[in-house]
Amino acid sequence: MSSVDELDDLLEAHIKKHEAGRIDSQAIAQLNGDRGAPAKDKMVKKPQAEAVGRFCGQRGLRLLALVFLWYAFSIGLSVFNKEMFGKKHGDLPAPLLFTSFQFLTQYYLASWTIFYCHHRYGTYQYPRLTMTELVKHVLPVSAWTALDIGLSNLALQSISLSLYTILKSPAPMYILLLCLCLGLEEPSCFLGFCTLLICSGVSLACSGAIIEYQWHGILLCMGASVASAFRWVSSQFAMSREDLGIDDPITLVYAVMPQMSVFLFVLSLIFERPWVTLPESPYFASGLSILVTLILVSVGSVLAFGLVNIEYKIVKEFSALTLSIAGQVKEAFTILCSVLIFGDPLSAANVIGLGVVMIGVLLYRKAKIEMKEDRDARSQSRRLQPSPEPSAPPLPSAAQKAAVAAATARSTRVKDKKPGPAFVVNMSREGSFE
Repeated sequence: MSSVDELDDLLEAHIKKHEAGRIDSQAIAQLNGDRGAPAKDKMVKKPQAEAVGRFCGQRGLRLLALVFLWYAFSIGLSVFNKEMFGKKHGDLPAPLLFTSFQFLTQYYLASWTIFYCHHRYGTYQYPRLTMTELVKHVLPVSAWTALDIGLSNLALQSISLSLYTILKSPAPMYILLLCLCLGLEEPSCFLGFCTLLICSGVSLACSGAIIEYQWHGILLCMGASVASAFRWVSSQFAMSREDLGIDDPITLVYAVMPQMSVFLFVLSLIFERPWVTLPESPYFASGLSILVTLILVSVGSVLAFGLVNIEYKIVKEFSALTLSIAGQVKEAFTILCSVLIFGDPLSAANVIGLGVVMIGVLLYRKAKIEMKEDRDARSQSRRLQPSPEPSAPPLPSAAQKAAVAAATARSTRVKDKKPGPAFVVNMSREGSFE
């Protein structure tokens, strides 16, 4: 058994001990009816407190480890993409083509992971989708995810990593606007305030950037943010369907990556014309350089694959609010790394605008999580409410009572009447009279 499995078993044991101690304490309080047994309570609460303390300590260390890995994979992927695709850095030609290759690599990583986990632990299953399910639920996720990542890599060619991070920060605002248009969310004054706060922060953070960078890079990044909104809404619809078998990131990656790879490959053939740009690049000067280029692109695939799984792990074991708070800090670290590594210029107005954006996004996500918890609590309370008892039948009226009495009297007279001796009637099985 691995150390991760041992840690999971230890956490589960601590949870069981904590629940057992809590139940024992409640039972003692109910039996006593008062606080007349402090010694017993202390005996129950002392080991309970020790178990909870050990559990919280190990849970905190696990959270720190997951957040550290998330920062490493996310910031590493952002720096890697900027270094590979930036015009002033690696200047790798045909970003859409190599992003398509990364999608194909992630598909094989997901396939190997499902195969290994299914045969070793029995945890994953290959999704079996019909053509209707594929077109209706999987293709929208594939198209929007491919546009999101493809446009993001194209934008990194002409804008800095810090500006890219700032422009991608208000993605929840686009998700909110999309949900409002689709009728999935109810309008809220507080959410509207968060949206205005994010917009003002983006305007302040981008002050001076339009003169320094090219317009098309900023527009590509904004388009990627809009595509990201459609991506996550469609992904939520697909993962909420348990019958599809793609309710976790591994199976979702396995289901959507082939279509994403084909989609970006077609766009690359149309807009990038790789048969013209690749032979002129030093990345394809020899067989060895081609092999090194493919290995470098595969590194980005591994980083992206690990990033998705770590995000899901944090949300599953802790909460979405934890991921949101850690995400705001991660964006600040990403911009700091961009300034230190690439020398991106940042003014005081840019820093203040970034802070306003982060506060607005954090307030938005916190409000969304509280609204979801409130809806879940109301639905749970409705399910726990006892069903109303069936109402008693109405009392019979006087006319109905008289009719019942008359019918009872007639049936009594018929039973008391004796048949005459001259009449004997027999009925055979065939129904004839004799």
